[in-house]
Amino acid sequence: MVSIELLRQLVIQQKSQIEKGGVFVERSILKQVLEAFGDNRVLILTGIRRCGKSTLLKQIMRTKTRYCYINF
Repeated sequence: MVSIELLRQLVIQQKSQIEKGGVFVERSILKQVLEAFGDNRVLILTGIRRCGKSTLLKQIMRTKTRYCYINF
C-alpha cells in the first residue's frame, strides 16, 4: 500500500512541474471550459489519443489556484 506521505510528495512534485509551464497552443475550447467552472457540475474531458486533452487540462490548471492533479 502506498503511504499518504508518498502521495503528498507526488502531488506536490507534479504540481510544480505543471506550474513551470511551457509553450502551448491555446485550445479553442478553453474559454468555454473555463466558463463552465461557475457551477458544481463535474467536467469530463474525453477524446481520441493525442487530441490535446492533457494540454487543455494544463491550460485550465494555469488559470486555477485550487486543484489536484495526479498522473499515475
